[in-house]
Amino acid sequence: MTEGKREGLTAMYRHDNRAAPWNGTAFGVVQAVDTWTQHEAIVRGATRAERNMMNVITDKITKTDREALDALRLVLA
Repeated sequence: MTEGKREGLTAMYRHDNRAAPWNGTAFGVVQAVDTWTQHEAIVRGATRAERNMMNVITDKITKTDREALDALRLVLA
């Protein structure tokens, strides 16, 4: 499951028009993570639209963005 997530994120970052134009930038990393989370991640217990709305309401999107940037900082350190 982890490998599938990594492959999906990598493909989103490198090839998907929703993220690839910013390849090589921190924004590209955040864009790939956000887009993958909203459109590709496994959804349990709700519809994708419901899950995405709850992520906005609970501020999970901001948390996910911070985690992506923190991981990027560790990679670049």
